Amino acid sequence: MLTDKLIKSLKPKSTPFYSRDTTGRRGTGTLVLQTLPSGTKTFHFQYYKDGKAQYLRIGRLTTHTLSEARAKASDYSRMLMDGTDPKEFVEQEKMKAAEESLKKEQLSAQGTFKELIYDYTEDMKVKGKRTFDTVRKAMEKEFESLLDKAASEVSTEEIALVLSHMIKRGAAVQSNRVRSYAMTAFNFAIKHDYDPMYLGRKKKYLVKTNPVLNIPRQASAEVVRERTLSSDEVKGLLTALEGKGFSSDLATLIKLMFFLGGQRTFEIITLEWKDVDFSKSVIEISSQRSKNKKAHVIPMTSTVSEVLLNHRKLGDSDGFVFPNRNTPSEHMPTTSVAQCLRRYCERADVERFQPKDIRRTVKTIMGELGVSKLTRDRLQNHALQDVSAKHYDRYDYIKEKREALEKWDTYLSSLLQTKR
Repeated sequence: MLTDKLIKSLKPKSTPFYSRDTTGRRGTGTLVLQTLPSGTKTFHFQYYKDGKAQYLRIGRLTTHTLSEARAKASDYSRMLMDGTDPKEFVEQEKMKAAEESLKKEQLSAQGTFKELIYDYTEDMKVKGKRTFDTVRKAMEKEFESLLDKAASEVSTEEIALVLSHMIKRGAAVQSNRVRSYAMTAFNFAIKHDYDPMYLGRKKKYLVKTNPVLNIPRQASAEVVRERTLSSDEVKGLLTALEGKGFSSDLATLIKLMFFLGGQRTFEIITLEWKDVDFSKSVIEISSQRSKNKKAHVIPMTSTVSEVLLNHRKLGDSDGFVFPNRNTPSEHMPTTSVAQCLRRYCERADVERFQPKDIRRTVKTIMGELGVSKLTRDRLQNHALQDVSAKHYDRYDYIKEKREALEKWDTYLSSLLQTKR
């Protein structure tokens, strides 16, 4: 029988040996103490299974007293009497503990909905999507009550409720936008945990299915815009640009939107003087700034060159062509044109139109002037989807674009010269 005195007196030998405790009944296992040649002493529970001795480690003498080891051995003995293999039981408990530990670790590192919104919009930013900040602000505003929840715990019902509140307050169109943002964000989350780019990160989203998938968009809320300006409306606006209702910057910008063939507002607002080549009479829109990520060359007519040269005299010849008044190192706010046009429509009592409507108007009237659709698409840098255009056609169409803009310039100039 093991005693504290006996255990203390045990000396190491050249090979490991066991000292047996004689307490307990036969067939229910017993407590043994293993002594190694190094002098290390460890308690084990010994029992037999299919005629072979099994040893289940209890712990070292330095961490367990004899009475504690006996109590543990007694627990294992009761398991044997109940028909449970103690070694298998301990292994199962270790597996359960490991699973629980992993689960807790995953939960502690699980990304919140707010973190998902940030990571998703940062990914947009890296990919050159200029709407990333608009998307982030819209989602954080509308989903404010869900931001601190784990992304994987955000339910379809919760998202549908947020969108329902938006519709009830008269923002059905915006609810479609926010629904689309959330749909794409959760698709990002599903791929995030397995994306090689993020595998080294502890944070996981654990999103298995997209909670937005079964939420329908409000199709009836979407109205395809068809607003085009008449010749009289175009003339009225271009004439008004010379008056007092427009700042010099905005008057020049809107004039360029017309005379450059209906280019995208963002691509004109973000123009820098280094993009303007007066010697070659072209403006270059880099792939980083164009919507379809394709570099774009726009020919300048003599009218455009004159407008830009006069505009350059009013400010710096470096940096942005249309700088922010308060922060010259930044470009003019992208909302400036829409706000300016809204005020103009109110003053002139004209049916409201947006910057995109100018683009549509230019394309429509150019078609009436005989400019081919291919040239108009190239001039406005539309993303062409046919295989030939996407992969093989590297011709820049500069000649055709210049001819189209000269024809367009002649039309606008004659329009301004006619009496109403």
